[in-house]
Amino acid sequence: MTAQKPKILLSEGSSLSSREAITALGLAGHRVELVSSDPMCLGRFSRFVTRVHRAPASGADPDGYLAAVTEVVKASGIDALLPVHEQAYLFAAARNRFRRPRNSARRFRGVRAGPEQGQFRRPADAAERAATQHRDRSLGG
Repeated sequence: MTAQKPKILLSEGSSLSSREAITALGLAGHRVELVSSDPMCLGRFSRFVTRVHRAPASGADPDGYLAAVTEVVKASGIDALLPVHEQAYLFAAARNRFRRPRNSARRFRGVRAGPEQGQFRRPADAAERAATQHRDRSLGG
């Protein structure tokens, strides 16, 4: 019997960056869900996305967005939360809301203004590390 790959929630599904992350995670065998304010977002059409959760736009209603993501995490058994763009700032500022899953966003003061592309490389590796660390702690390892 093989262990089931982590369930990863992406912070949005409309950008090409999220589409690339979906493909990388899906090809690695991860279960991918995403949050979007757009019911017809680009990520919805990927064969790797198992569910799209509706939420307010993070820029227009950050509190509503965080509340929706928090509810999705609790209700859906998410193993890792992966910010794709500026949602990293919201997740870093609200780290205490996410005891589970492993939040891949840094502490807020550790997030530099004006992130460079290199800071968000290798989303599959980051998500895998976060989910593995969470799973190891859950199993007492």
